[in-house]
Amino acid sequence: MAYITRYNFSRMQANRHAIGKGLMMENQEQLLYPHRIIDWFNDLEATRLFLCKVLLLEQDHALFTAMLGKHWLKIITPEDDFTHAVAPKKPSYHIDVNCSALHTPEFRDFELPVGFLETYGVQGVQAFRRWLHQPHIDGKKPIDVFANDPQRFKTKCEALWTRVSWHGVVLNRRQNSGVHLFHNYSLAEVSAHIDGLLAQYDQWLDSLQPMERDAVVAFKRRSSQQGLSFRGLDTERVSELLAHFKAQFKVPMREALLAYYYQTATESRMDMVSDNVLEHLGFEPCGYCCGHSQTDAW
Repeated sequence: MAYITRYNFSRMQANRHAIGKGLMMENQEQLLYPHRIIDWFNDLEATRLFLCKVLLLEQDHALFTAMLGKHWLKIITPEDDFTHAVAPKKPSYHIDVNCSALHTPEFRDFELPVGFLETYGVQGVQAFRRWLHQPHIDGKKPIDVFANDPQRFKTKCEALWTRVSWHGVVLNRRQNSGVHLFHNYSLAEVSAHIDGLLAQYDQWLDSLQPMERDAVVAFKRRSSQQGLSFRGLDTERVSELLAHFKAQFKVPMREALLAYYYQTATESRMDMVSDNVLEHLGFEPCGYCCGHSQTDAW
């Protein structure tokens, strides 16, 4: 049995090139959520949600083996362009449910100052990354100092890497449990949030003009497309409506459904997927509980 953080679970994507027409979610919205029909997603978006649900909750599903064998679901790790303090890498799985890395509250990273790579080169970036996570005499790592005392951190960097400006560097934090909203939510609270999003969406639709409402209903599955037109409305207004729908309702609902699947598995004490399955999807063993050496077991 293996475990992953909710954040890393949310990173899994449907592989559009592998899926093709092999799995169509059209008119199958009832498979996404057991209590209400949520028809906001296009085929690929809905497929991604459904496969994530199968991965955690329905491992006896007929599609489970096909999903793995045909690479329908995977995590894509970006190439390292040496512009960030932390190198991109595959996410980790954990064999110990009590592993400290599994319960780390957040992941931290930041963009290096403008010109750092050009000035100090790839070796300079690699040296900075080692320094960033190396405990100093007081036992604190520079990355921890940045989190608690940014000015002290920047002063130290300015003394060591003098040819770039550290003034505008900002620490980015990503919650280990995924979207911050769901950090401590129970399954009941996630369900209530889903119901709340549906109610807010209905209220928003009711506030629109009939023609605007019709446009949203017609294009809600295609809200990422640009330049859509609707009779009686100019393209700019259609884009405004769809942008609002996507930001306020669609994206939050996507994250809420992922949290719902994860929390259902957690509270039901269901067996997590095996380490072999997770490695097939793109995960690697944790550097702490799996006995492998790596700088960050996140």
